[in-house]
Amino acid sequence: MVKWWSALSVLLLLSVSCGSDDGVLLRVDVLTDYVPGLEFETVEISVEDADFSFRRPIEPTDEFLRGQRVGELQTAGEESIILVGRLLDRSGGTVARRRVSVALRERSTQTLVFTRSCAEVTCPAADPSATECQGGACVSPDCSPENPDACTEGCASASDCEAPSAACAEARCVDGVCLDAETEGSCAAGEVCQPATGCVVVPDGSDMGMVMDAGMDAGSDMGPTDLGMPDCLVDADCDDGAYCNGPERCLEGVCAPAESAVTCDDGVDCTVDVCDEDTDSCAATPDDGMCTAEAGGTCDAAMGCQYPVCTPMNCTAGPCQTASCDGDLCVRTNLCGGAEICCGGSCVPAGCDDGNPCTDDSCGAGGCVNANNSDPCSDGNACTVGDQCSGGSCGAGAARNCNDANPCTNDSCNPSSGCVNANNTATCNDGNACTINDRCSGGSCEGGGALNCNDANPCTNDSCNPSSGCVNANNTATCNDGNACTINDRCSGGSCGGGGALNCNDSNPCTNDSCNTSTGCVNTNNTATCNDGNACTINDRCSGGSCSGGGALNCNDGNACTNDSCNTSTGCVYTNVAVGTSCGSDSCDPWGACMGSCAFNDGMRTRTCRPRECNGSGTCVNGSNYLDSGSCTIPEGGSCYICGVGGCGAMASICDGTCSGGCCDEF
Repeated sequence: MVKWWSALSVLLLLSVSCGSDDGVLLRVDVLTDYVPGLEFETVEISVEDADFSFRRPIEPTDEFLRGQRVGELQTAGEESIILVGRLLDRSGGTVARRRVSVALRERSTQTLVFTRSCAEVTCPAADPSATECQGGACVSPDCSPENPDACTEGCASASDCEAPSAACAEARCVDGVCLDAETEGSCAAGEVCQPATGCVVVPDGSDMGMVMDAGMDAGSDMGPTDLGMPDCLVDADCDDGAYCNGPERCLEGVCAPAESAVTCDDGVDCTVDVCDEDTDSCAATPDDGMCTAEAGGTCDAAMGCQYPVCTPMNCTAGPCQTASCDGDLCVRTNLCGGAEICCGGSCVPAGCDDGNPCTDDSCGAGGCVNANNSDPCSDGNACTVGDQCSGGSCGAGAARNCNDANPCTNDSCNPSSGCVNANNTATCNDGNACTINDRCSGGSCEGGGALNCNDANPCTNDSCNPSSGCVNANNTATCNDGNACTINDRCSGGSCGGGGALNCNDSNPCTNDSCNTSTGCVNTNNTATCNDGNACTINDRCSGGSCSGGGALNCNDGNACTNDSCNTSTGCVYTNVAVGTSCGSDSCDPWGACMGSCAFNDGMRTRTCRPRECNGSGTCVNGSNYLDSGSCTIPEGGSCYICGVGGCGAMASICDGTCSGGCCDEF
């Protein structure tokens, strides 16, 4: 297992060490057809189950379609690890994620592939071990360009790939993977090709989220200034392609010139030594013209000047040499070792290198010259940048900015190893306004829970917009305005309005009807006069919410000639008793009256008034309403006379009908 991790080089180099020097330097590359600077702005690399990760802000000009180096991992032992890579957008959101299994003993470079064709693919599918996606297909974590046997069959050429939808894009087959790439010259200056939509303007680099404060305290992730990506990771990154100017150096992420140019001196006094850029080597050309001690001198590339007869006069030693004749051969032996040169008659390190990067070393006429310079250098403190030589010593530059623009890491610097970006559990903002209690986990900001947008108002439809937060839109739903005396309440303008008054009339005259805004209708019993619907009761009055009769109606008319009763619908009913029924000293007549109640004499005879028509003066009330005895005849003219008991009475009005038995039918 991996024992511990630490950063080795300017944000991008981390180390896994188990105490062994036999580690594997694993270079991490990223290959993707997502558009840098437009669709993603940061690459995050972490090791699964290890508490370490780093983020590398990218440049829009980075060549991710050909594979872009993003960092190096120094490991120890024959371990295997799971590399996890994420492409992050400006807000820190994940654009794409990929896991790759790496057997450290087998390779020194690992490529993480992110393809647009995986955006809508969910893995695993049929094969539970194929948890990752590459080129639109689910693959094993072992699949990568370095291990193609673990991948599904990929493309052999661009013709095997589906053409992208945008006119500015074309399909390419890279390492067996189909990628969408911009067709050269298809977009105007300042634009890039988005394979799904077409040419778009490149975002302003000043707003790419690469700005941080170099002077901030460890652990802080706020404040603007230039983050400053390193120029190099290793010396090879600084190679200018020239050989004779010496090997360029990478000093704390900054490229510096070689300490000295290549010195070409083979120690042979008659050769012309030059540095050959074509062969990246020194070339020594013998020159006989340089052998002038005697006539007939020639130049031997190994032994120097030779003459027909070797004598002490012509077999002389040069600086840092011994010379002696071996027959006619002058044998010269260099005293300087292979890593030394002869300068000023002494053997010195090649190039007169004094081991001080702050001096320019060369061989002068009198010996080595080590002149102070102002080159970039390294003061041995990984927490400074821009170190500069001065007075022959390396002076510390500015403090290294270890702010990785990630609020979920505590950023600090170790003078031995450089930046340390340790994951924290701080509160953060995941960029989604619909989550609350966001907190860092594993170096990323995770939403803590859903934002409650319920405003407790039934007159709004509540939802959440990830960009702006809660949205409470007015509706026209039915509602309750809290007033029990209104009906058909409905929402309007975000408030509940009453639709109309509640009808509390219960059609009961024995209740007083009203409305209480809290409880609704109130029907209170009263004691008002009323009608119980029974014509045989009087003084009806309300009681207990109902109408009750006050007493029985008196239907006694004091007439012995009628039977008195009451009809509940119509009231008193008087029914005549049978004619002749005794009514005291008299008897009842057909009209319900006692006969012979009074009589009078009109000067001609004694007349009897009709019942109940006597007055006190002895006359009939209606004058002619009397009874006589005798028979009655019907004279001519159709008039009838009143038929009395014994005869005819006064002439009545003309009959409307017929006379019967001497009396008008109507009488």
